[in-house]
Amino acid sequence: MPNRLVENLGLTNLDSYERHTHIESIKNLIGNLDTTHPDILEAHDIDPDLYDRDFGTAVNSIGGFGREAHGRQSEEWVKENVLRPGEEAGLLTFRDNRDNSRIDFEAVLELTSQEVAWEVKGGEGESHSHLDVPEDRDYDLILVWSDLQSQKAEPPERRIKEIVRRDIRTGVNERRDSDNDIHFSVLRDPIAGAELDGEHIPITTLHPVEYPHFGNVDPDLPDLNDIPLIETIYRVLLGRDDLTEDVIKKQIWFHDLRLVDISDEDDDRTDLWVRKNYYNAYDNDIQLRSQRIEYYNDRDGDPHQKSELDDDLLNRLRRH
Repeated sequence: MPNRLVENLGLTNLDSYERHTHIESIKNLIGNLDTTHPDILEAHDIDPDLYDRDFGTAVNSIGGFGREAHGRQSEEWVKENVLRPGEEAGLLTFRDNRDNSRIDFEAVLELTSQEVAWEVKGGEGESHSHLDVPEDRDYDLILVWSDLQSQKAEPPERRIKEIVRRDIRTGVNERRDSDNDIHFSVLRDPIAGAELDGEHIPITTLHPVEYPHFGNVDPDLPDLNDIPLIETIYRVLLGRDDLTEDVIKKQIWFHDLRLVDISDEDDDRTDLWVRKNYYNAYDNDIQLRSQRIEYYNDRDGDPHQKSELDDDLLNRLRRH
């Protein structure tokens, strides 16, 4: 079955039968060295009888070290390839906060004077679920940048969705009372991403201007013609800042969020969820299946009595 993200958008599919078979062969080889090639272990003073016991610990240790190092490398890459060149070009100023703040970088756009919280993630693990924006700071924009170096045998849609799912899942409920919503998720995927003149094109997801809540159950998405921060990123990296240009538009996604009540009309209590519609800016018919998020009705998790809500709100929640 054709993959439209590969054929239409230029992404690479790492999820092939050949690749799965090759990976399994490698796993079988290294996982059974104690029985198939004990001589290799003995040549390196490794007891074949203890190999199976310590194999899992050794592999997990390597993986953890790699993820930690990768996170640091991602931060340096953003600093040296986006922020510093952007400052030298007079597009922004930035401050490196990694030693004294929970947000990696802060930037100010020269064109609009908008203050940006710029958090960098390695692209793997659950760190995306723990974005800790200082409550005493009121940023104009929050951007989460991810460098995805994973070579897992998975299709491109999963690589994109997993990052955004983590960015949004916790924020819908944990940061509901804060103005610090994530506005943009930027994914740099040098393994499977599209290229332009030899440079990898970041994949940008545009989230609503705020997370849905009772005061705004269906918040607006940003306008492609008015996103100076994202224009700046593409200008620095690619020399292109027109987000409506097809080659750029193919790597931009809209993530529409709407608060809905799916309870039966005769139920006394609400059943609230955030429904997601995730679609490509170049071709709106290219969509990614995305699971809805349960909306905690209050801090104790108890559903709202419908009698507590006005009729207009209940009607807006039912329009889905």
